[in-house]
Amino acid sequence: MATADYWAEPKVVREQIVLFAPSLDSMIPDDHEVRLLDETLRTLDWSEWEADYPRLRGQPPIHPRVLAGLWLYAMMRRIRTSRPLEYACGHNIDFLWLAEGHTPDHSALAVILRIVLGQLNHDSDLPKSIWAYNVHGKSAAFFDRAEKFCQSTTETRIKERAIGCHKTQLKLSRRRFLGYAARPEFFLKLEPRESSVVDGAVQRISRQSDMLRLKLVLSAKPMRLTRATLFVLGSDVTGRVRCLRTLVPVHSSAVEVFDCSTSERLHLAQYHGDAFAGEFALPLDVFSPAHALFVKLERRSWFFDEAGWLETPAVTKPMLTAMSTTRCTAAEVLS
Repeated sequence: MATADYWAEPKVVREQIVLFAPSLDSMIPDDHEVRLLDETLRTLDWSEWEADYPRLRGQPPIHPRVLAGLWLYAMMRRIRTSRPLEYACGHNIDFLWLAEGHTPDHSALAVILRIVLGQLNHDSDLPKSIWAYNVHGKSAAFFDRAEKFCQSTTETRIKERAIGCHKTQLKLSRRRFLGYAARPEFFLKLEPRESSVVDGAVQRISRQSDMLRLKLVLSAKPMRLTRATLFVLGSDVTGRVRCLRTLVPVHSSAVEVFDCSTSERLHLAQYHGDAFAGEFALPLDVFSPAHALFVKLERRSWFFDEAGWLETPAVTKPMLTAMSTTRCTAAEVLS
């Protein structure tokens, strides 16, 4: 039987205090591939990307060079989804170095990737596959048609590590949130022009080249801190990202629509209904019909948001006349 002095001593004592702490940069070798990627990204012109940022309230945004670099490096490391990438940004030295210490969450990473891919594939004739996915909830319209994908033990452990980063939620209900890691994944493949009804507060979306129509059904919940706000995100004819916002009124009226970047009043939208249900008619003058739109109804209760983003596809020329009879465009909830 081997004695205690047989085993190798630890190379690094975890509790050892060092006089000169190593910097993050010194922990990455000079010939590491992440340095070459970062150097390449810094030679590119990011001015068009930077122009899309509003520079108004809130925390300073992470530079688009950093977010793009994270996804490119993730692909090099065979990371294809946002949750493992979120974990890597907080724990892997090479990702920490590339992210410059930032730790973007999976939601921000997923939305950024979806918008960028939409812009890159806009003029491409390559076949595209659109998948919708459900994060929380029991949507019958989704699960009745969704395909179940069983996960491996490794995937379950990755989910548990990702959930473990959400300290506040774990304090509220540790058993509930850790239980999400054992759930199988459900995906629903949508045809390019398929019509579907969306569950949740946004019940129906109908898009024409110059008008967006939404049917809302709002539940009455206590502890609502703010009024419901509708956001519409898309691109104009020049490809620049634009975002509009408007408050949901409590009775039929014309409501003002503002640009999120400049707070400029753009036009009026029409709302017909009350505080619990109604229909919106929102002009789309600032958006290009050739780009997808993202719609979000923000209804915060404490620090939780009720729903994610819904995507409506671009209005292509063959669809311009057909859209007037379409009940609802295909929509995707982004996590």
